[in-house]
Amino acid sequence: MNNVLITHAKNEFEALGWPGDDEMQKMVCENVIALLEEFSSQGHSGSSAPYILNLFGKLAAFKPLSDLTGADSEWVDVAEQDGTLYQNKRDGEVFKNDSGAYWISGKIFRTPTGCTYTSKDSCVPVEFPWKRPKPEIIDVAE
Repeated sequence: MNNVLITHAKNEFEALGWPGDDEMQKMVCENVIALLEEFSSQGHSGSSAPYILNLFGKLAAFKPLSDLTGADSEWVDVAEQDGTLYQNKRDGEVFKNDSGAYWISGKIFRTPTGCTYTSKDSCVPVEFPWKRPKPEIIDVAE
């Protein structure tokens, strides 16, 4: 599988014209090939490979594997002076202050051209236990 997977990746990079003359893209492609080589060397089957990829994807993106509990051990103080703002260690998009816990990406705003953004109005309250849902997409005028 190693040669087939690596060949597939290189063919896909080539189809995109990667890496071309871009040194950063060259490094990215090399890093991906190295990860694929390691993954391939582990000999995963058709059932373990998707499980490993899902688990790796979540952890590599700093996503939690289970519901947040809201326990004191999940928080780190990020306030510079008064100590009233905390960030969740397991999900960096969850904060709490004196008013309660909130998710900063609960609402995603989308313009007619398809551009998306978040703002202070993107925050939604969090109640524990909490698992990240899909954000609400709100269409707005430009």
